[in-house]
Amino acid sequence: MVRNLLALDLGPTTRALTRAAAQVSVRSGSEIVIAHALTERDFRSAESECLSAARQIQEEGGRVSQTLIIRISPAEHLILTSASELDATLVVMGWGRGQRLGSTARGVLRAAPSSLLLVGEEFASPLEPESFERVSIQDLPPLARLASAARQLALVPPAGGLLVELDPAPSR
Repeated sequence: MVRNLLALDLGPTTRALTRAAAQVSVRSGSEIVIAHALTERDFRSAESECLSAARQIQEEGGRVSQTLIIRISPAEHLILTSASELDATLVVMGWGRGQRLGSTARGVLRAAPSSLLLVGEEFASPLEPESFERVSIQDLPPLARLASAARQLALVPPAGGLLVELDPAPSR
């Protein structure tokens, strides 16, 4: 079974990320595993919000794993570790605020084990190939990955997304 990871920050991008993950699941038939890195939040509150996101994905026709990954961990480490452990094909996550890469997105981009779908707070587009920008980071060193993604992100409208591909394979 193909698994994709949805990295939730439980902030302003949660709805947009949930919508994007549901569309990825519906289009690819993949299962979505939800991950959240706890900081100072209450575990029960984080669990409740992650379960709410899972229900939203199911309501939109997507498949969600029964497994939730909620750990006290820096977000970047949790995302990279979870994506590797799950052998995730794609990680759906926010890019940061505005049109700039946030610190978590930058950290994940430097060492991503799989392709990334970066979306902003206003993501509303149907997940069609023409609705997001693409950039390949295959064989690029970490800093070149960041520079390439940042250049392409400048072209993405607030309601769009950026597919950062590790390989030139067609989108999933």
